[in-house]
Amino acid sequence: MKKLIKSVIILMHLFLVIQANAQEVQKNSSQSTRTHISLNNEEQKRVLKKFYYKNGTLKEEREVLHGKLDGSWKFYYSSGKLKKEGRFKNNKANGIWKRYKEDGSLAYIERYINGVEEGEWKAFYPNGTLRVIGSFSQGKRQGEWAVYTKEGYLDRKITFKDDRIKNEIRIARQQKTTSSSSYNMISTLD
Repeated sequence: MKKLIKSVIILMHLFLVIQANAQEVQKNSSQSTRTHISLNNEEQKRVLKKFYYKNGTLKEEREVLHGKLDGSWKFYYSSGKLKKEGRFKNNKANGIWKRYKEDGSLAYIERYINGVEEGEWKAFYPNGTLRVIGSFSQGKRQGEWAVYTKEGYLDRKITFKDDRIKNEIRIARQQKTTSSSSYNMISTLD
């Protein structure tokens, strides 16, 4: 019975030592000023790194797998507010990325596949109104992009092919004294 209890205690101790090593925390300070903390998971070689501004505010969080950016990534303003967030896969931006202004308002929504712009992109005015919407294909602007005014009115339609403007239509909005508005379409490129 004593041997059994001893064996159980040794196994528990061994298990705790292994667990403690799996979450190794490293703290470094460099003169440039960032302190960095790494949480290391030995089993997957996944590391969460955090970097700080001199004032102690979190500057950046990133996940690294086998020495490459892989997983979530967040970058912060010195005020502590989120500036940019997205995901990496094998050292390349992947999926939806969001950029924010320092006031917290959303500035851009971007999409990447293997580090290359792909799919719908949006830009916003500080008031949250859509400013631009369009699509990328293999890193090049393609198809119709729409540009809006701060008030949310369509201002221009621009057609791209392989990142080059093929056509641009300006939409002139004229105010009338009544509550209705009229629109004139002006083609600027053919």
